[in-house]
Amino acid sequence: MPEKFSRRNPEHQQFNDDEYHHLLSRVENGIDGISRHDYGRLVQFGYHWLDDKGNTYEAMRVFEAVQDFQGLRKIADVLLREQPDSFDLPRVLNDLEDQENIRNILNRGEVALRERAYERAFDSLNEPLYEYIGRFLEENGALQATGMINEGIDLVAIRNLAREYDIAVPIARGGLKQGAIAHFWGMPTRIIDIAAHKRKVPKGEWINPVAPEDFNGKRVLLFDKDAVTGSSVQKTVSMLEPFRIKSIGVYFTHPVLEPGSDGIGTITDGLPKGLKIFSPGNAPLEHAGDIYLEAHERLETLYGRRRKAERQFIEEAGKVQERFPELADALRAFASKQFHVFDFLNPYVPGMPEVRERILAIVNRLYRDHRSLLDDDMYRLPGVAENFRRISATTQAPPRGFESVLITARYKKEGEEAARRRNVENFHYPSNPLAAFDAARKAVGEDFDAALIVGPEGFAYEPYFRDFGLPTAAVNIPESGEDESRTIRLFDDASTLRGKRVLVVEDDVHTGATLRKLLEWLMPQNPARLGLYLGQPEQFQRVTKIPQAFAAVYLAEENPASGKIFEEYLASRNLKIYKNAGVSPSVSESREFLLP
Repeated sequence: MPEKFSRRNPEHQQFNDDEYHHLLSRVENGIDGISRHDYGRLVQFGYHWLDDKGNTYEAMRVFEAVQDFQGLRKIADVLLREQPDSFDLPRVLNDLEDQENIRNILNRGEVALRERAYERAFDSLNEPLYEYIGRFLEENGALQATGMINEGIDLVAIRNLAREYDIAVPIARGGLKQGAIAHFWGMPTRIIDIAAHKRKVPKGEWINPVAPEDFNGKRVLLFDKDAVTGSSVQKTVSMLEPFRIKSIGVYFTHPVLEPGSDGIGTITDGLPKGLKIFSPGNAPLEHAGDIYLEAHERLETLYGRRRKAERQFIEEAGKVQERFPELADALRAFASKQFHVFDFLNPYVPGMPEVRERILAIVNRLYRDHRSLLDDDMYRLPGVAENFRRISATTQAPPRGFESVLITARYKKEGEEAARRRNVENFHYPSNPLAAFDAARKAVGEDFDAALIVGPEGFAYEPYFRDFGLPTAAVNIPESGEDESRTIRLFDDASTLRGKRVLVVEDDVHTGATLRKLLEWLMPQNPARLGLYLGQPEQFQRVTKIPQAFAAVYLAEENPASGKIFEEYLASRNLKIYKNAGVSPSVSESREFLLP
């Protein structure tokens, strides 16, 4: 018998497993592709899984899909309290961008990290780390690296080993990736290439130049993916014998195998005596959370740069507190406001990373301005400090016009693809996409049956109309020379427009030649009504050249509310600008700083 929802469903609709899986499969293609009703229904399913069934995994799948941060927070709280070693905890904390709790669970979860339960905690570091490794290999002669990376474990273990050893010697090719990580943590590296496979006597050569001072009195850490006969490590140790090495250790990517056991791993029988051996099973993994945050800053991830910028403001406010107490308060208030909004933005809305980049740019620019005024002793002049405080207090967050970034991220590539799939070259993009979107919204509200896109420029606007659900057809009418007649290229059957209310979509009108050519082709279809959409404002149009066949004209005029209109449209498509639905942070709000 189907179950019924409890307190989360006042209508007591029944839980239908088929409906649940159908909705979940649909939303995986994007939450903006489902109705508000279906969105709300999925949220109900999520709370059913969490509150009634205690199934945090299914609830997490739902809340991730619908970007319900309140639901994700509730899951995180349950897991932190009841299942701190859960594989899902790092995943949901990453969803929430809860870096401090990731730090906390890593700092106290050495066993869980070693058992790979916390591997997902490092998801946000993987891409920039692999990019760093790629650069390291390229800078050392475009070396080919084999072997794998133990995500999280290698990063933490090698950071700790970098405190115990002075120089890294990666053995090509198996130890190159871990050697790159050692280099990332500041260890000098000297790569060695050992040819030992199917050789009675291994051959070795240094990829990098080496000198006695590189190794004399130093603690040397070798890197390789594994050992079978141990000949590669033996050859490396023998090539280090001319130097006065203090000690040698080796880090293997694959775990050490117990004597007599099978599988992929490291066999230690053939390794030199006295060599200290590290692998994922015994490598030092303490302070993993602190290392995680340090890696963010070293890799200059978006969060890492945000963290450094906030710390910079905290430290600067402390330095000027005694001499300029009001200025110190202004610095703290500015940073609090900007980073509060930064953290409150929904990172999964297309374009939001760039909005956050703009916030960081504003923050760093104001800090540089402050330092310049302070270093030049300008604050002693009347009104300078007061003016700086005013600027810091009135700087908007999110920055003015941030909606333009979001609308560009949503539609620009689609507009380019609309031209490309028709083999048309179009470099045009709306000069004011928010105004163009608002004009498209108004035109669609006039009950047209179809939009006729006139390329090449018109393709930049096609995504607006498709997003509004208005069917589109397309033609291309390229510019012509002074004595040349216009040509028209058809992409769709003209009969589909017969007797319809047609909205023609163009960018601008200068001579009217394009529209006249279009009407020669279109009017035999006897459209019931013609409207004209132009993606530029009236100041760029010669409206007197518009043929009288068009009953209505829609121009992309500047509208101070267009940004808010686009925000509301995104919300109607289930895309929330801020993490908490229906709430936007006040630019005057403040909070405690995140950093300890």
